[in-house]
Amino acid sequence: MASCSAVERVSTHQGARRRKEESETMRTMVKFTIPTQETNPLVKDGSIGQTMETILGKLQPEAAYFCPIDGKRGGFLVINMDQESDVVTKLEPLWLELSATVETFPVATADELRAGLQSL
Repeated sequence: MASCSAVERVSTHQGARRRKEESETMRTMVKFTIPTQETNPLVKDGSIGQTMETILGKLQPEAAYFCPIDGKRGGFLVINMDQESDVVTKLEPLWLELSATVETFPVATADELRAGLQSL
């Protein structure tokens, strides 16, 4: 069974701001895989760490998990999409800088699910 590493980037201030924004944004799970052969040189020369930090800095994920997926490097990010164009601005660096395969899924917290179910 593969394990995932996690990066949590939520402070109390960010959490309060995020709750305000949640009504205006779409929380999105981003699943990404990075081709092994193409990124081996980045791992060997040490530049993959800075590349990932730059991408994470731009995305400001609520959470980030890194693990093998289908035998490739990969992970899951939870981000907020404020507008439709965020699909391009937030995800393009994964394609351009890492040749990643990317899938996105709208997601909800347990509280959001409860609220949605109550309004049915």
